[in-house]
Amino acid sequence: MCGINGFNWEDKELVLFMNDKIKHRGPDSRDIFTNGKISLGHVRLSILDISNAGNQPLFYSKKFGGCSNKYHPQNIKHSKNCIIYNGEIYNFKNLQKELVGLGYNFTSKTDTEVVLASYLEWGEDCVKKFEGMWAFCIYNLEKEILFFSRDRIGVKPLYYYWKEGVFIFSSEIKAILNHDIKIESNNQVVFDYLYYNFRNHNQSTFFKDIFRVLPGHNMMFDLNHKDIKLIKYYDLEEDLNERTVKDFKSTFLNVIKNRLVSDVPVGTCLSGGLDSSAITCCINNLLHKKKLTCFSLVFPGEKFDESSFQNFVIKKCNAYHKKTTFTEEDFLKDIDDFIYTHEEPISSLSFYGQYTVFKLVNKNNFKVILEGQGADEILGGYHWFYAYHYLNLFRKMRFVSLAKEIYNYKKNYKNNGPLKIFLSILMPSRISKFLWGKRMSYVNLNHFTRENMTCVKELHWSAKSVREMSILSEKYTQIPRLLDHGDKNSMRWSVESRVPFCDYNLINCVINYPDDEKFKNYLTKNILRNSMKGILPKEIIERKDKKGYETPEKKIFQSPIIEKDFNRILNSDLLKK
Repeated sequence: MCGINGFNWEDKELVLFMNDKIKHRGPDSRDIFTNGKISLGHVRLSILDISNAGNQPLFYSKKFGGCSNKYHPQNIKHSKNCIIYNGEIYNFKNLQKELVGLGYNFTSKTDTEVVLASYLEWGEDCVKKFEGMWAFCIYNLEKEILFFSRDRIGVKPLYYYWKEGVFIFSSEIKAILNHDIKIESNNQVVFDYLYYNFRNHNQSTFFKDIFRVLPGHNMMFDLNHKDIKLIKYYDLEEDLNERTVKDFKSTFLNVIKNRLVSDVPVGTCLSGGLDSSAITCCINNLLHKKKLTCFSLVFPGEKFDESSFQNFVIKKCNAYHKKTTFTEEDFLKDIDDFIYTHEEPISSLSFYGQYTVFKLVNKNNFKVILEGQGADEILGGYHWFYAYHYLNLFRKMRFVSLAKEIYNYKKNYKNNGPLKIFLSILMPSRISKFLWGKRMSYVNLNHFTRENMTCVKELHWSAKSVREMSILSEKYTQIPRLLDHGDKNSMRWSVESRVPFCDYNLINCVINYPDDEKFKNYLTKNILRNSMKGILPKEIIERKDKKGYETPEKKIFQSPIIEKDFNRILNSDLLKK
């Protein structure tokens, strides 16, 4: 897991400076390659083959026997392709065997040279054979083309600036901003965030002329003609239509097993909820006698503290348990770094809670963590999914079942939230939009035009089923934002975060499940609960509440020291400007 940088001219000092701006992504080594037309930079977090053989930029020559970097310089002059890579390909060993049969040799135990050899053999279509997470750049020296790719779901980030022939790319926006470019806000993105709470829903960022490569896309940059070509190689919705439902439990266990490939110790983020507990207990079963280490956020004395549920899992797994918390003073001390880490707005202190957990992971010298992000979106874990389950029953005129579901939901979860959403779905869309506008009337729209207000293409009102809401969450709303926050938080502390529930095979396995399977027994995530019997503690399987990374947000923001500091900001000359 690493960080990548580059631009379409030669400047060794500048690319080294970019590397320095994202050194937290790869503190183990850093290097560059320039040749007059380009500058490529790489910082490395060593996970597979922690020797120097895995350092990048990496070159490959099939004719002369494999990969090379500056530590193995014998083949560099014969190489026609160079890679800088951020990611993990979990099936790289199988691909390596296939490539050896085709005449390729390998000089390290990394997946990086497998990616590069795969490109040599299969061209741009090589990414269709990869299972994992990635964002990489391959420089084809013969064709003078930069070939970029980002994984199917978008676990790893890739940003670029493109204006008037100037092309710059990086794993993080902050490295691009250190170039001599005009920095302006993108008002459309600002509006989408303020009015719809959308972020990462398209290729634009909060910075004008800085874009993200979308998940499931390749990008080609021609160094001679200075043009960009974007190619979609994967689309979740299109792929779903070709997939059939498979066994969840075996698929889930296989996904987790793949994500244990590492030459350094692997731990888990354990909240005490169903998702992270399932991952932790499954890993414990797979590791057999090896003792697992879990990292948790706790708030002793608070109603939402999940320590008791964490303890059920720790006891069952006989695992090491590392815990952390934070106070108002901690938040004030970290706030500048936290904002700098994320580069774009954050909507909740939950993400600061995640930040503190990864800080703890780093303190304990772990580099690889598995966490439960992505389960709610495919398993119907958010409570508003129930509204679309109600809609399905209503359309099928199963009114008795609908009444039972509404009654038992209220009994189990003590609120009528999904019922209100269900009733709003039944309204004509023009009324729903009007009510949304009334709700969001506090947003100052003086600087926005009507064009800003209609550019989101009605995403809020397009879904009419649980399946459609899952697809919407995966492609536009929840997952793009959560994965971005997760990558920034983990890599800030030089930790690789692996997210089994965001495996595209698992997603395809689950989204097509019928509603009655997902919401059976009047509980959310019924598929996961049933499959984990005998693996998870009973107390976790039967949990009805949902918390996530809940934090004492109200208490912290109303504290005197926070109020004093925020008033200083609100009354500053800079804000008035």
